[in-house]
Amino acid sequence: MSDCTVDYLSPEIMDRMKWISTLSITRGDISKIYLKPDLLTLTAQESKTVEIVIDYGTNNNSLTELEIVSNYLNALPANINQLKSLSLLNLKNNAIQYVNFSDFNGMDNLTEINLSSNKLYAVACDRKIILDKLETLDLSGNFLIELDFNNWQFSALRTLSVESNNLKFIMNFDETSFPMLKAFQYSDNAWDCRWRNAFEPTMEIIDTNIRSQYDEYYGNSQTFKCAKYTQLSASRYRQLNLTTIDDAQFKFDNPEELEEQLRTIVEDSTNHAAEIGLLKETVTAQKNQLTNY
Repeated sequence: MSDCTVDYLSPEIMDRMKWISTLSITRGDISKIYLKPDLLTLTAQESKTVEIVIDYGTNNNSLTELEIVSNYLNALPANINQLKSLSLLNLKNNAIQYVNFSDFNGMDNLTEINLSSNKLYAVACDRKIILDKLETLDLSGNFLIELDFNNWQFSALRTLSVESNNLKFIMNFDETSFPMLKAFQYSDNAWDCRWRNAFEPTMEIIDTNIRSQYDEYYGNSQTFKCAKYTQLSASRYRQLNLTTIDDAQFKFDNPEELEEQLRTIVEDSTNHAAEIGLLKETVTAQKNQLTNY
């Protein structure tokens, strides 16, 4: 289906597609799509879709691939864990803000989850989640500030991407967390320097293991840079067991870069002050004109 416009691809409409097992939708305007139980794959791209309807308790064991890409989803589809046979979940480039990984419990056939380029500000997992077949997890290009790997059991995970977020630290992650890891992409974040210094030995072990075991997959090594402007609260440092590390132990990657950042901050502050001064003068002049009237 291409360039189709309908408010709801309803059960009644889907019932007329009895012999269709693979449905691909591109462009158009279909805000709501009903997932008929006997579909094998569903792809919707740039179709202005905001909701996928999955019946609770209905036998949806047929679907193996669900790709809703470049659309307007703001949450995971309700009842998504009814899709017991699903292997590929691609929700790239939507508007999803929050995900609880516990919602994936029971989806034992998942091999790939792509949540990149959404608006994720938080990822939670309130109970243990076991996805023994999951090989690829992509959380890149979001707004995550912190990430806790507690309760995650992904023994087959090979590719993990958290790059291009606002991550300041991660918790409960070590070299034994993901024994099959081949690629860990973590660049372009706002890592806290104090946390980075404490975590760096673990990261070096992880990088070394990845390069030595899976060199053909790893590619170029990454630089684990921290952001000098990032500062966590005292309680968070205590939670991360970093109370023994003081400011004197910070190691700056590039003193010239730090100096340039400080100079830019000063220049920006000066420019903003000048703009505020001009704005005050304009407002005062307008008030005087009104008073004269």
